[in-house]
Amino acid sequence: MTRYAADQYSRRAVLELSATGSTVTLGLLAGCTDGTGEGEDVDEEGREERAEPAEDLEAVAEDLDDPELEADGEWEDVDLIELEADTDDGWTGRRPAVVDGLENPDLALYEDREYEFRWTNVDGDVHNLAFWDADGSRLSSSPFVDEEGDEQTVTVEATEKMAAYLCETHGSDMAGALEIRSE
Repeated sequence: MTRYAADQYSRRAVLELSATGSTVTLGLLAGCTDGTGEGEDVDEEGREERAEPAEDLEAVAEDLDDPELEADGEWEDVDLIELEADTDDGWTGRRPAVVDGLENPDLALYEDREYEFRWTNVDGDVHNLAFWDADGSRLSSSPFVDEEGDEQTVTVEATEKMAAYLCETHGSDMAGALEIRSE
């Protein structure tokens, strides 16, 4: 009979093993062992594409109606917007100064201007940055990343169709409104 010392397995190791076993069991019960089939859900980099969080579409659209933004002067010279992606905190604004430290800040963009969105994955969860219209349709997006510290840059031209930015993995928990202004 094999005996194990009481301290051979740490509490963390036991919890990780039990969590893995539970995940495998739930996956088998849910029928998640089929893989990706013909590859229709895999992007050109071989990563599985995430489904849009359908239950969050309505909530995201409802939050878009009235962005709460400061005066025009704060946004006139902006061409770079920096955000941090974190599952618990949502998008945290870093740049420009008007959004620094704000969770899921509303952003003002001027129509026909080009903007650089630089965002960092700070928690190692799966995130992307997508731009949607008011009907919940994706206009553009970055690739999904899951490495802590990974930084992505997305360049977009502001159009009147743009209504929101969000992480498509986390839906309304990581979404902010866009106000498109005319010059």
